[in-house]
Amino acid sequence: MRREARGGCRDLPPVAISVDLRRRVRRIAEEAAAAADPAPAIKRLLRVEDGTLVAGERRYEMEGFKEVRVVGAGKASARMAAAVEQIPGLEVGGGLVVVKDGHGEATRRVEIVEGAHPTPDERGAAAARRLHAILRR
Repeated sequence: MRREARGGCRDLPPVAISVDLRRRVRRIAEEAAAAADPAPAIKRLLRVEDGTLVAGERRYEMEGFKEVRVVGAGKASARMAAAVEQIPGLEVGGGLVVVKDGHGEATRRVEIVEGAHPTPDERGAAAARRLHAILRR
């Protein structure tokens, strides 16, 4: 019995097609997870050059600043904060990031607070008040 399948799997028994399909699905899932990871984008787009913080196409002179504070909210923000802490030449002096339960990340200087989602709980509400206070400074 001849089987026609996309991707060059011709004349293979059904079991072999199934193994090949599993391998392809696994590879696609791994590539999708890697593409969704914000850390490589942060490392690619954020850098310090000659005392200037470069964020994509924007440039911020760092003269007069000893450190930066990181703030954020959302599932990917903890991963992003951890990546920011790894930028060579960038002194992170702390910060606060609020994420959905289960989306925390180990950081050195940035505090990560988990809260309920989609319905906020007191942890998230308290963290939002703290973020508001930080941003008002």
